[in-house]
Amino acid sequence: MPSAALRDRIPHLIGVVVCAGALLVGYRWQSEQLPIPACTFLRVTGYPCAFCGTTRSFFMAAKGNFAGAMREAPLGVLIYATVGVTLFWCLMRSIKPRTGPDGQGAGIPTRVVIYAAILAAIVNWVYRLAMGLK
Repeated sequence: MPSAALRDRIPHLIGVVVCAGALLVGYRWQSEQLPIPACTFLRVTGYPCAFCGTTRSFFMAAKGNFAGAMREAPLGVLIYATVGVTLFWCLMRSIKPRTGPDGQGAGIPTRVVIYAAILAAIVNWVYRLAMGLK
């Protein structure tokens, strides 16, 4: 059975692998190479959904084209930055696990993260509609 210190590190090591993998896929591949189906909302309504363009934007940001990525979909740049910060955080936590008197570090409440994600999707949607992007 692994020690408590190793058990604390395993989820963060998995986070490192997942985040690094996402950044590597974004850097090495083109968004058209992924088996992502066309947006059903766009096909049915003729308007982009809240997440249209996000994959292309993420891939552009991964290749360093931040201006193009922001024009395509600001949400993709936000997700790219979030994955990068999460990679760094997981890497640091895998080196030095939980701190604090109760073994838990201070964290952002889940409710705040959910509200921020919803707000970011709405802002991205309004931006794409206002710019006439599909």
